[in-house]
Parts: sequence; structure tokens; C-alpha cells
Amino acid sequence: EMQYDGDNQDIIVADANEADSKGTQLPETQLAYYELDLGLNHVSRRWATTALQGACCVAAVPGVADGGPGGVLVGSEDWLEYLHDTMDEQTSAGDSNHNKNAILSKRICCALPRRRLHPKDRTILVTQITVHRQKKSKFFAVAQTELGDLYKVTLKVDKSVEPPKVEALEVSLLDTLPAAISINVSKMGYLFAAVETGDHYLYQFQRLDVPDAPTCRSNDCQDALAKVDESMEYWSKFRSVATNLAPTFDPTDLNNLRKVHLLENSAPTTGVMIGELAGNEVSPQVYLMSGRGPTSAMKIIRHGVSISELAVSDLPGVPGGIFTVADNSGAEGSDSKKDRFIVVSFADATLVLSVGDSVEEVGKESGFLTNSPTLACSPLGDDGALCQVHPAGVRHILRGGNA
Repeated sequence: EMQYDGDNQDIIVADANEADSKGTQLPETQLAYYELDLGLNHVSRRWATTALQGACCVAAVPGVADGGPGGVLVGSEDWLEYLHDTMDEQTSAGDSNHNKNAILSKRICCALPRRRLHPKDRTILVTQITVHRQKKSKFFAVAQTELGDLYKVTLKVDKSVEPPKVEALEVSLLDTLPAAISINVSKMGYLFAAVETGDHYLYQFQRLDVPDAPTCRSNDCQDALAKVDESMEYWSKFRSVATNLAPTFDPTDLNNLRKVHLLENSAPTTGVMIGELAGNEVSPQVYLMSGRGPTSAMKIIRHGVSISELAVSDLPGVPGGIFTVADNSGAEGSDSKKDRFIVVSFADATLVLSVGDSVEEVGKESGFLTNSPTLACSPLGDDGALCQVHPAGVRHILRGGNA
């Protein structure tokens, strides 16, 4: 994965050469900083370090110019880690276990709260991280796992030093959503989740600070890593701490987010059938099987646009034309996007219907000529004036009904 921020381009690189010949271990994953010189159109590798095993996503943290510490958040299996190019200490597959253990206390990483019934021998992969910048140099991050669990990530920053320095990492459970391929947080307090399978959703934050939420802190993780038996393999220590130290929870309905909009999506479509199966429609319907797991559904697509019936009025004959007149009265509560009148033209008369909480017939008080057909009508200006075109001329109707 790649993240571009300013002059630096952060890339996660898996070095396949570090995998053993039998393929029983994952290749070592590295985080690399590349500097892009736009003047020379040149890219140079500036810094690299070993990331946690299974690292697959990265998000840039606001830099010094935005009041932040810079660096990146890296998501991996069971862990979130903060890395910065000022961290000189690195590990590689060639380092001894002793050298790697000496660096454990310097890693700013935090285990994820786990589902109570999730098997301990199975890892949880972080698939999405997004950082949201707030006012006055504040920011926070949200991360989602392959199971759909959404976490709030808080960085404890020491602003008494220059530049600001990250001291700790805190990960709290926020809610459980459908697994997404992309997450975006807006300045208006909304979160959009482009779901991998099924409909996309827009949520509104109800609250961000949840004191009673399952929370894991990097300081506790560092202490636990330091107490693990030194003879244990380096990456096995992280697996052991993640399964034994991280708090557990049971997935629930939305507690801190509120669903406000749904964007229908038929991907992935696993089956299609076309036919007039409703029994009383002219056009055939398209029946789709879409989604996967809890987001799976059967959807029916019909030709045309659905309507909502608001009122029914019997007409004295067959109309020759129907017109709608927008509300341009300028009165308090009026809306030019809503209609004020419905004008129905017959061969020798005009019927005027007033649109409001109900649809009612109005007579000459509307100002329209009702004993002649209407060829056209529309509002004039924004002071409530109307225009009616009839076979004998043009009628200018002033506000109040005078013509």
C-alpha cells in the first residue's frame, strides 16, 4: 500500500527474499520512506524499517506544518503501530533474537481489542485506516478489521518538545460495521463506508469519547512484551500478547454511530433471473442475488420510477394539458422548489387546484380565467405574480389574485 503526503511517499514493501525456502513463514515486511523531488522528477529511498508481520495498510499522520508529529500508522495482524523516520532502531530477519528483544521497548504498538468468541489461534487483520484532521491541530484515526469492527485510534503526543513526539497509542472499540474497502470521515461528523459486499452506508457520529469501551494501550503492551520469555521467537511474542492481553467484547448493534443514508449496491451479483413474476405488471422484472454473509439479499429491479400517491381528485373530463406553478410568493415558509398550483386545462374550461397540506380546488380567487382553456402558465418574478396564456390573450395575475 502507498500513502503520499507532502514530499514523502510511504510504501509498505514485502521482501519475498526473506521467506524461508519451505514457505512456512511470512516474508518480512518493511515500511519505506521515498522522497519525491518534483523538480528533478526523481525518487530516492530515504529510510526503511521492519514493520510488524502481516502489515498491509498505512495512513499518514499530520506533520509539523499541521501541528502534528508526522509519521505513519501501520495496520497489521492483531496490531497497530506508529512509525517515524526518527526511529533509528530497526530489526530485520538477520538480527539475532537478543537484538530484536532489546528494541521491543522502543516500539510504539498497540494490540486490538478482540471478539470474545474469536479463536485465539487466528489473527485479525487491519484492512483500513483513515486519519481525520480537526481544528486547532487536533486529529484522530479510525481503523477497521476484516471482521468489520471499527476502532478509534488516539495518539498521545508530547507537544512540549519541538517537533512534537508521539509517546503512546490507544485503541478503543467504536462500533461494528460491514467490512469496507474504503472509509472516509467528513468535517461534518459523518463517516462513509464503501462496503466490500452489499450496500454502502453513511453514518453520523453520535459520540467519539467512550469511557467504558474496550480499550488497549501501547504502554501496557510494551510492558507485557518485555515480560515474555526471551527464548520465544520474536514474532511469536506479539501473537502471545495480542491474544492474552487485549480486552474482549461481544459485537452489538450500533452504539456510537447512527445510520443516516444507504446507497444501494448490487455487487457482487451471484445470480440473475429475468421475468414477469409479479403477475400484474407489463414489463419483466430483474431478480438479483447479491452480497455475501450478513449483507446478502435478493433485490428486484423494475423498469421506471416508483411514485408515492399523495391525493386523488376526480376530473369532469379529459384534460388537454396539465401545468404546475412554482411557489414564488416570497411569503414566510414558502419554497420555490415546491408547487403552488396545479392547473388542469380542458376544451372549454380551466380547473385550478391549490397545493398545500391537501390538494383543493380554488375558483376565481386564484386570478386565473376559468371559463377558457389554458395554453400555458408560469410564475413571473419572485413577488407572487403569475402568467396565464389562453386563446384570447395573455393574463397577468398580480399577487392577491388581481389580474
